[in-house]
Amino acid sequence: MNRLVKYVITMGLFVALTLPVNTNAQPNEGQLGLTTNGSGVSASYMLSNNLRVNAGLNLGFGDDYTMFGINGGAWLYQPAQANLATYLGGGFNFTSTSSGPFDSSNLTLNAVYGAEYFIASSFSANVHLRTDLDFDPFRIGFGTGMGLTWWIQ
Repeated sequence: MNRLVKYVITMGLFVALTLPVNTNAQPNEGQLGLTTNGSGVSASYMLSNNLRVNAGLNLGFGDDYTMFGINGGAWLYQPAQANLATYLGGGFNFTSTSSGPFDSSNLTLNAVYGAEYFIASSFSANVHLRTDLDFDPFRIGFGTGMGLTWWIQ
């Protein structure tokens, strides 16, 4: 999916998720969640009512191509409405790819700012803007992200 399409979808979801709601369905301290972002799965754990830690795995396969990645990070929530919270966070992503005779690996540090809408006590959707700092080659990038989380009671 090209960057413009992802940006438009992310911004659309960001605006849609700011609509007012009536109930409080945000996760509580000690709750575990499973999140998908389209290319991988991560586990989320609420260390407190406003601090979430994430750890995940990304896999990709194709004709003469493999990708393996691990990631982790933390988000600090600031409730905005009953079912909506903004968050600020950071993390890392390590990726190793192999394509034909070429192998590469990369470490990325990132900062995120986003919003998460808690649809029910066991389900949420998030969108965020991301700044990346890559080390091989050294570069700074910007992007968007989104995910769906199933919160286990």
